Amino acid sequence: DELIYKTYKLTAKLKFDTERAFVSSRDYEALITHLDTLLTGGNMSDDTKSFIKQYMLDHADDADMNAEKLARYAIGLVITSPDYALQR
Repeated sequence: DELIYKTYKLTAKLKFDTERAFVSSRDYEALITHLDTLLTGGNMSDDTKSFIKQYMLDHADDADMNAEKLARYAIGLVITSPDYALQR
């Protein structure tokens, strides 16, 4: 599987097996660290990390949520964050 995000003048293709694995094992810290390195060059703020982790904790057990969907949402939260915009 491959995830493609398109934003203004930017397309990102992610094969997100790694991201799904982190979510499946509920290792949200590792996922956030991975996304921080991959998408913001290590510049994600502690506030953004905390927000994303709390979002994942709050929604991990939702009836319509699965590992793939939660991984996609986490990626979406990163690429819509100010940290990502500043990195671009």
